[in-house]
Amino acid sequence: MRRLSQPRHAVLPALLVGFWALCFTFLLGSTVAYPVILQIEEDSTRCLRLLIPEDDDAHVVFLTIPSADELDDEAVESWYVDQVYQLTKQKDTELAKRLPQEAPANVAQAMSAFLQEQGENKSPLRITLEDNGATGTRQFSYRTKFFLPTVLNHVRHSNYQKPKDKDEEEEWNDAAMEGYEICMINEDDEQAVQVIFESIYVSEDVIDVEDIKKPAFEKEKHLTPLEKNLDQSIQAAHAVLREMKYMEKRETRMRQTAESINSRVRWFSYLSIAVLFTVTYLQVTYLKRYFHKKKLM
Repeated sequence: MRRLSQPRHAVLPALLVGFWALCFTFLLGSTVAYPVILQIEEDSTRCLRLLIPEDDDAHVVFLTIPSADELDDEAVESWYVDQVYQLTKQKDTELAKRLPQEAPANVAQAMSAFLQEQGENKSPLRITLEDNGATGTRQFSYRTKFFLPTVLNHVRHSNYQKPKDKDEEEEWNDAAMEGYEICMINEDDEQAVQVIFESIYVSEDVIDVEDIKKPAFEKEKHLTPLEKNLDQSIQAAHAVLREMKYMEKRETRMRQTAESINSRVRWFSYLSIAVLFTVTYLQVTYLKRYFHKKKLM
């Protein structure tokens, strides 16, 4: 009996597919997330929503550069994007207020030419951070300068206000879960700007927001490892309960919204049916009178 064997040339496509699959996997695994570049047109505003997970915090970096039309060298934009990326990758509790490296000759020359034409390094961009806390909506405003980073460290904890009671603490936690609104406002009606934006989350096991306001000597507690683990477990359980309460309130609010929409749709359906019957009655009445007038009935 003759045995059928697979031709050798049929193995080549399979090897090529496997090779390209390995290359794609390597490239996908080595992908680097770089900062975002936003174009803010003349006399316009762009807003973002910054969501910070429960018991976490975030650092935010803004760097204003001229628009692409005013920058002749694309290397300037690429260099500043890379600098913001390097700034956010530094291993420290807070981000530095300056760029990691000095500008190379071509970037420094382009920057100097623009500032000389501009007359100053003050940019028309203003950044606002809106915090819907338990004590009401608070808005913080920050002025920016060209080619200099604006760094906001510990966005959540720096805006924390100690609540007066338990209800106010729950309201603050709910507001923190809803996020912070960041708006970039270009106050110049003739000049567009670009903003290099990046946010980095600071994940910690358990964070007590009240410890941020405590002095150093008060933070030191002489606890055994078991007591520390128990204290962390209790704080983590409270965080889970707060998140569950927030989700319950959100589900109730969305259910009320859905019921309100369903009620409006139901009444709109009733109104549509009534209008349909009324129009039908008027059409039938008109046709009957028309036929009587023409003596067709």
